[in-house]
Amino acid sequence: MQPLTWATHEYYHSPKTSDWFWALGIVAAACVFISELLGNILFAVFIALAAFAVSLYAARRPKQISVEINQKGIRVNETIFPFAHIKEFALAIDIRSPVLVVTIDKLLMPHILIPLGEIDPEEVRATLSPRLKEGHYQEPLSIKLFDAFGL
Repeated sequence: MQPLTWATHEYYHSPKTSDWFWALGIVAAACVFISELLGNILFAVFIALAAFAVSLYAARRPKQISVEINQKGIRVNETIFPFAHIKEFALAIDIRSPVLVVTIDKLLMPHILIPLGEIDPEEVRATLSPRLKEGHYQEPLSIKLFDAFGL
């Protein structure tokens, strides 16, 4: 099996305008104010910290990652997902940014989404099909909501 390699960004990044950050701040401030009026200081602190964390994540630029499919499994940067631990794969190509979805045998992180970047999805399918079963991937509602808010 000839290794298949490509480089891509770790996720699709949609640039945010200053208006987006202002809207986040206004909504967060309103929620904090209402929480304080209702006497729930702990929730107000949580909202403020969550808004700060979301703004940091939204401003962060994606890193460049390298992906390799070889005899042992799928390598993303320095992390290797051996074929023995992979249940199936799916190609989600009908979404904004095509991804390879790998289902592994971990309870807390069962799906790994690997952006395809410029590589042909059929080439990935041809490389993985002899080793793994191809499944179907339905994009969760949470991912659709994050996309709608530009995250």
